[in-house]
Amino acid sequence: MTKRILILVAFLTLTISFLRGEERGLTLEDALSLALKNNPDILRVQKELDVSRGRRLQLEAIPNPEFVFSNEGLGKAGQNEEKEISLGIQQTIEFPGKRVLRGKIGKYGEEATLIELQRIKMIVSSCVEKAYFKAAYSQKVVTSLESVLDILKQYIDLATERYQTGQVSYLDVIRGKVEYLKVQNELLEAKREMKESTISLNLVMGVEDAEPYLFLTELSFTPFEKTLDDFKREVEKSPSLRILQTAKRQTETGLELSKKARFPDLKLGLFYPSLRRGAWGFEVGLTLPVWQKGLKGEILLREAENTMSQISMEAKKRRIERSLERAFSDLKVIEEQIKIFEDSLLAEIDDALRMGINNYQYGKTDSLSLLDVYRSYKETKQEFLKTIFLHRVAIAELQVAGEEEE
Repeated sequence: MTKRILILVAFLTLTISFLRGEERGLTLEDALSLALKNNPDILRVQKELDVSRGRRLQLEAIPNPEFVFSNEGLGKAGQNEEKEISLGIQQTIEFPGKRVLRGKIGKYGEEATLIELQRIKMIVSSCVEKAYFKAAYSQKVVTSLESVLDILKQYIDLATERYQTGQVSYLDVIRGKVEYLKVQNELLEAKREMKESTISLNLVMGVEDAEPYLFLTELSFTPFEKTLDDFKREVEKSPSLRILQTAKRQTETGLELSKKARFPDLKLGLFYPSLRRGAWGFEVGLTLPVWQKGLKGEILLREAENTMSQISMEAKKRRIERSLERAFSDLKVIEEQIKIFEDSLLAEIDDALRMGINNYQYGKTDSLSLLDVYRSYKETKQEFLKTIFLHRVAIAELQVAGEEEE
């Protein structure tokens, strides 16, 4: 009986939670997992990977054999000449190395698309992290403003009590109510921002879910330990740079293949004649690459592409290094700001608020001074939250510095 009651209570709790539309917990890992499965950019590149695999298979393919029909001995109408009809199969055998080189070109193309998929996943993960912490920051701002409203409510109660005892004028109460109304308006705007941030997060995750989330990954500060030199040592592992390196190998292989176009391909044929039953015919042929103008143009094109790939690689490496330096510098500036908050400002503003309330309670300060302290307290807390959020954004941008297309 007790077990049935517990099951019924659990069912009712879940039903009530569903009807109320309560927030569902969402961690950063959950958000990243959803994005990797549903983000349209990732899904698009996954299909491009299938395209590149198909292209590789096409390039590796052996030329199809040809069915050949010939009718020999055709003369003018009325002439009685014996005609020979032959059926056969003809196969092109490419000069050694051509098909291997084509296959390499296809493999490099597939490899470049696979690296592009890794690059897009990195960028999407960075976007998810920024969108997640933007929404988490908005949620924190809402919570912070709600706590400020609670503090202002205490002030209004205190001012009302002092007014009723004749210690202050009713203007103190009015000032508190006006400030309370201002914070309420800020709270409405913060809730709107939180909703928009959640929508942006859903878009990058590739989900259509209007329900609010409870962001479980804490928006907190941890000093970043990797150094700029650590990142610079890993520049060669950059997906963007690896894509260009693969493209260069592809153009080099294309140049080698173009040069092999100077050599002829072999054609072999086997025929069965109609008049000489039981006999077979054999044919051998060669392609004649005598027109060199197109070949010269192809070689010139591949050489230019190869040089351009080398230039692009060197330029991209410099851009990545500069992007890393800027992103790392921004990150360290934010960490210095956070250090100032944690070392002095947060403790000082808490003490100032506590002292201001005590002084006002015993008539040692006026309402204007206390409300100034309230505003400073609210702004300091919100600015600290914003700086923590910007620190997480700076880390996310540092991880993909130089990877986004320009």
